[in-house]
Amino acid sequence: MATQALGSELRPTVSNVQSVALTLSDRPGPPEEGRAFPTSPTTLPPQPRQPEAILTTAAFANSLDRATQSNPTPKQPVGEATVSDVSARGADSITAPFRASDETWESYLRQAVNSLEHSTHRDESAEIRLRLLELALGNRENALQPIPETSPALQEFWSETLFALGLLQDSHLNPDPKLRLAEARRHLQNGIRRLGEECPLEVTGLAFVTSVQSWGVYEAFDKYEFTCGQKVLLYAEVENLSAESTPKGYRTSWRSSYQILDSTGKEVARYEYAPNEEYCRRPRRDFFIGCELSFPKDVAAGRYVLRLTVVDLISNRVGQGTIEFTLRAQPVK
Repeated sequence: MATQALGSELRPTVSNVQSVALTLSDRPGPPEEGRAFPTSPTTLPPQPRQPEAILTTAAFANSLDRATQSNPTPKQPVGEATVSDVSARGADSITAPFRASDETWESYLRQAVNSLEHSTHRDESAEIRLRLLELALGNRENALQPIPETSPALQEFWSETLFALGLLQDSHLNPDPKLRLAEARRHLQNGIRRLGEECPLEVTGLAFVTSVQSWGVYEAFDKYEFTCGQKVLLYAEVENLSAESTPKGYRTSWRSSYQILDSTGKEVARYEYAPNEEYCRRPRRDFFIGCELSFPKDVAAGRYVLRLTVVDLISNRVGQGTIEFTLRAQPVK
């Protein structure tokens, strides 16, 4: 309730209280020419009774507090929101309860598993999500179920990977944490090897060398500047080559070739090596190629590019790598 100050007097400004002031038509004013006034005084209408006490803002607030104390609003527990109308203090409050859910993260995961299991069509991505959810719930057997319509290599990749993840989070399978890490690493390596069989061949680390001892161990030329007709060794590393399990061991089979291109992209030379086959007791993880080549004699001096191509004869996958070099003219004898 607002109050309005008029001089030293405070008057309530409530809309349903009639003003005690005279209206303009009731106020005596200077006589107007040609207008007659009654000889008897004007009788004023009876005034409404003035309030015995004028409430100030502080007094109004105190009255509300007393009303609240006589009918207090019950305190709401933590976590519940209360909406009250200030003008209706002491009345029943309007509450909008907000309670923490009784659901746990496991129940949400089970709902997701149930939703995926009852879906009409699950693609490969949905099948993988389903197994990851099962693994998170500790259902290892369900997580290791075969994935429909997946190649054997990818199936083994997921089986090895999921088993390794389950091993890392379950101390009951192996209580020794160090041994558990080592075992998980072996499963992950096997999975990565099978995953590589689905990837393109990668031919990397090309270098012109004078000798090769083993994977990554060789003697390279300081500068790749050669004379026409010079002989060198070419070194390259090959990743994702298939390793087929046989009674003799893990078999790898490949064929390699190279092209030499000038600065315009024109082929000036090519050569194809004979196919190769190797057997190893364990799958090879450090496969490299060391082959001898001779630069062409009848080409002009300048910059060239050698493109090495490797074909996996087991999976028919192809990989390529390139290396740049410079040819100088042969010295005049």
